[in-house]
Amino acid sequence: MLQLDISQLVQDALIHTGCEKNLIGPLDSHSTIALDFHWSPTIYVSRRDDDIWLWCRLTEYHEGNLGSYATALIKEQMKKLPFLRSDHLNLNENEGHLELSGLIHPGFIENGVEFSKALEGFLERADAFREIVK
Repeated sequence: MLQLDISQLVQDALIHTGCEKNLIGPLDSHSTIALDFHWSPTIYVSRRDDDIWLWCRLTEYHEGNLGSYATALIKEQMKKLPFLRSDHLNLNENEGHLELSGLIHPGFIENGVEFSKALEGFLERADAFREIVK
């Protein structure tokens, strides 16, 4: 099993991206970490076994609305992202919300610098998806 301290990884990534250490609250490696940003949706960092997932809620899910932006969502989803194991983000309905998620490539969880690239890339894509569904 991978010996990874997810809380330290997230903290190192945030510091690398310019976040002041005193703005980072205590993080728990044993539960999902929520990153709240003023300009973006809450980003969640979850660990499942040896895998690290990033995910967020884009909007409330209404099947009737899906048709109006499905084509744009698919085009956005088809973009290849090197920080993801599958190269592509996932869209799912969960608990009444449309969620965006991605399984992080192992090379991007080796240290905070690499993880910051994945985190920034995910934030950028999440913002693009939110623009489509708003």
